[in-house]
Amino acid sequence: MRPVATAQSPLRCPLNELMGTEAHVRILRALVDAEEPLTVAELSRRTELTPPGAHKAVNRLLATGFVVRTGGGRTQQHTLRWEDPLVSSLVEMFKSEAGRHDELLTEIRNTFYQVSPPPESLWISRWPDRLGEPLEISLLATSQSLSASLRNFRRALTGVETGFDVTIELHGYTRADLPNVRPEETTFLAGAPVLPRRPERGGLSHADLDERSLRFSQAIVDLIRDDPSLIARARRHIEQVLSGGRGSAQHDLDEWADILRSYSVNRLLSFLVSTGPRAARLRQSSPFFAVLSEVERNRVKTAAARVNDA
Repeated sequence: MRPVATAQSPLRCPLNELMGTEAHVRILRALVDAEEPLTVAELSRRTELTPPGAHKAVNRLLATGFVVRTGGGRTQQHTLRWEDPLVSSLVEMFKSEAGRHDELLTEIRNTFYQVSPPPESLWISRWPDRLGEPLEISLLATSQSLSASLRNFRRALTGVETGFDVTIELHGYTRADLPNVRPEETTFLAGAPVLPRRPERGGLSHADLDERSLRFSQAIVDLIRDDPSLIARARRHIEQVLSGGRGSAQHDLDEWADILRSYSVNRLLSFLVSTGPRAARLRQSSPFFAVLSEVERNRVKTAAARVNDA
């Protein structure tokens, strides 16, 4: 990258320094999402930066004055200078960024429910790493309807691609050629979460898969305590799925519909982390994974990883 011809005053153009690198943007986004002070170690975990990289970025942001330290010693944390008008604008910008992302996924979900013949499930199989790369999504359908579902879905996605200026690649599967999709690690968009296949030799056992699903459910319980509206979102999702009929997954989804309709909040939270056989079985088709926002999904993954490391 060639150096700029003329320097600009950081007083007039502070965003040059504040958002000059991707590491800075990741740190700022994490601080906005957290709304509370964070240590460098926690920022490293949330931003997926190396500890040295996070430390370097934080120090540069401290120099701008828009990020400040709180506490001292090993308890030293970092937060935004919330009273600054520019920080308020940053908050709105990151909210718009998250809103645009959620709106894109909502449009794809809505398209899914309009497709005929109706597929069974839809999930993101690969996120783009760079601008211009496609978003890859996959759908599950019966062998009789797969070809028509793919054709009609591709046509319907044209408007979404144009509206968001994004390329979407669509992959179709039947249960006979379905890859090993793990619900707790996959961004399911619509339909019934797909049950994982039996593990191959040397892979994770069913006990390992059950333990991992339990960790994710424990993190979802914490989310629900903070935002009980997640239950209503899951209930609406199940209603949409059941309205189209989902074959072999129908029984589990019926059970989820009954649970979300009749359980009290406390009873539901206890069920989500129960070690009983019914709870373990239903966690594999949990409707909560399909309705999480990107921020919520990252929080669940971070919390589950923290439990695993403990």
